[in-house]
Amino acid sequence: MNKNDECEIVKDLAIPYAENLINDKSKIFVEKHLDNCDSCKKYYSEINLNIQNEEKNEKTWKMKNAHFR
Repeated sequence: MNKNDECEIVKDLAIPYAENLINDKSKIFVEKHLDNCDSCKKYYSEINLNIQNEEKNEKTWKMKNAHFR
């Protein structure tokens, strides 16, 4: 498989990987690729940061709206 194909696969798996929703073989594939590809590593870091921000915003929203119950 060429590097461009690997990059596309890793980008497709970035969100499920960040949310720990992929199987062990896919996880190993993604991790090996991220170790060797700065572009995908940057892409994954951005995806992961976005996920963390969304989770943080959701928790904040829930805490603020808990007062209205």
